[in-house]
Amino acid sequence: MKNDESERTNPTTPSAREQLRSHTETVRDDIGQLGRLATGAAREKLDEARGVATEYYEHGRKKAGEYETQVVDYVRTKPLKSILIAAGVGALLGILISRR
Repeated sequence: MKNDESERTNPTTPSAREQLRSHTETVRDDIGQLGRLATGAAREKLDEARGVATEYYEHGRKKAGEYETQVVDYVRTKPLKSILIAAGVGALLGILISRR
């Protein structure tokens, strides 16, 4: 009991309130650091996903350009056949739409 009283009156011994404040600050700092780490990891994943999406977009764009070139070449080499195919597709779509 005497030790208990001396701890309360001794100015060098941290009080429970000071200890709690110190622990609270430590926890707050740790939580802040975890938040920064999580933010950094999320940004890394977002940048990675953005890079992959950009690659897919560029690949799709390149393929679309290739298909466009093929279609234009086909139409130039076989114009009558191209017109007949387009008319057939249009007629088919017209029949399908009119049945609804």
